[in-house]
Amino acid sequence: MKLNREAIESAVRDAMARVSPRDLLKLAQRWPTLRRLIRGPLADLADDVMTLVAMVKDYAAGNYREVPQKSVLAAAAALFYILNPFDLIPDLVPALGLMDDAAVLTMVVKAIQSDVHNYRSWTHKAARRMRQIVAKI
Repeated sequence: MKLNREAIESAVRDAMARVSPRDLLKLAQRWPTLRRLIRGPLADLADDVMTLVAMVKDYAAGNYREVPQKSVLAAAAALFYILNPFDLIPDLVPALGLMDDAAVLTMVVKAIQSDVHNYRSWTHKAARRMRQIVAKI
C-alpha cells in the first residue's frame, strides 16, 4: 500500500470511528507507561504525544472540556495509531515503521493545532495557580 496523505487520513478516520469513551479512559490510565516509552529518535515528537495524552486524560476525567469532542477523538485516534505496532507500515520495519506514526501524529497535531495550543495554555495557567496556592501555604 502506498503511503500518501489520503491513506493516512483514511486510517485516522477509521481509527476515530472505533474510539469509545472506554478507550479514552484506558489510554489515560497508560500515561506513566507512555512517558517511559517515548525516547530516542522520536524525542522531538514526545512533547506533542505527551500533550495529546494529557489532553485526552483531562477530557476523560472531566477536568478540561473546552476542546471539541472531534479534536479529542482525533488525538485519541492518533495515539492509538502510534501504539498499534501493526499499522500501515508495521513498527517492526526498521525506521519506516516509525515514520508513518510520526506522519500521522504530525498531521493530527497540525489539524487540531489551535486546540492543542489552548490546552497547553490552560495547563500552564493551572500550574501557575497551583504554585501560587502552594506558596501561600
